[in-house]
Amino acid sequence: MLLGLYGIYTSDRPRFGDWLPMALGMAAMVQSHLLSCELTALLLILFCLLRLRETLRPARLLAWVKAALLAVGLSAWYLFPFFISTRSIPFLVNRSDLVGKLQKHGLYAVQLFSFFGTAGGSSAEGTTHDMALTPGLPLLLALALAFYCLWHAQARGDTRPAAKHLYTATGFAVLTLVLSLHAFPWDFVEGWFGPAVGKVVGMFQFPFRFLSLGTLLLCAAALFALQLLPERRAALAAAGLVCAALLTASITETNIMSAQGESSYATYNQNATINSVGTAEYLIDGASSYEAIWAQPKPASGDLHLISYEKREGVAYVSVENDGGEAAISLPIYNYGNYYAADESGAPFAITSGENMRIVLTIPAGYTGTIHVRYHAPGYWRAFEALSAVSLLGVIGCGAFVRRKRRTPATV
Repeated sequence: MLLGLYGIYTSDRPRFGDWLPMALGMAAMVQSHLLSCELTALLLILFCLLRLRETLRPARLLAWVKAALLAVGLSAWYLFPFFISTRSIPFLVNRSDLVGKLQKHGLYAVQLFSFFGTAGGSSAEGTTHDMALTPGLPLLLALALAFYCLWHAQARGDTRPAAKHLYTATGFAVLTLVLSLHAFPWDFVEGWFGPAVGKVVGMFQFPFRFLSLGTLLLCAAALFALQLLPERRAALAAAGLVCAALLTASITETNIMSAQGESSYATYNQNATINSVGTAEYLIDGASSYEAIWAQPKPASGDLHLISYEKREGVAYVSVENDGGEAAISLPIYNYGNYYAADESGAPFAITSGENMRIVLTIPAGYTGTIHVRYHAPGYWRAFEALSAVSLLGVIGCGAFVRRKRRTPATV
């Protein structure tokens, strides 16, 4: 995305190759981590507002629109079903009263300079058991180098494009570091602007998420700073940053390896079930993740006997024998909707929600057989998949056309 941003704002008439990285970056981020997408969007909005005059130029604004539309097209297979499900299913993430305070997870300034911490840990109040929460030695040296180059550029009145880009990259990098700190009044922002803004802010969960954006911006700042240095000094500075990176990697790896004990067994079998759903943002409101530990069907009648239950390739198979009247059986599957149940003959079974939002099947009197339960996405969702496929083919086709056009010699 940063490459796309650079291409859009360094060209008066951005072409396909200039804004394509922005579209691909936005699509990839939407499909990988929505919270990072939200954080990035906030910084992009701020950037566009600070450069509003440049942003509103027709050619540049058109490049933004093209990048956004292509990103939506590439992500349609996931994005639209996600929004539809979020609107139709009462996820916990939809409840504004469950948004937690995130200032207590903010970083203390000393943590930014703790270069060789542990790989695991928490981020609650205090620093005793915290993980390493720092951009790292190489990037903080890069920040110092950026300040040094900015000071010299200001003193000499340097007007080179690299100096302008360095101001922007360094400014936004410092902003991300400030936003990650415990000193930033996140709790005040949540309370002052009301529930709507408070929910958006609280969804960040942890201020240290801004460090991921700061890492990228500090890398860009280092590259722009090296362009402002004389060739010999730039080579020495680059070598210093590489050495700092190697030192950090070596010490970190040494700490990890030295903490490992010798295993006294040749093979290891882990059969225990791990019940971990994070903070359960997408659990159905009213369901309990703790009760999911007992992942077995529950017949509601003593005459309804469970013969077997297993899951294969995303399909649950439950075999039952009913010696009595009509009875229900609860399956260890949360009812997120769009589930379909049928037996081997194709006869459908109605699905309802029961205790702990589990799927419940009603078994007829005297029934014996195997019922399979699978998730069946609505047919119109295939249109979103087709839109993503067409968008991807369009990118490939446009890329091939551009390459062919560049290779074609000009004629007089």
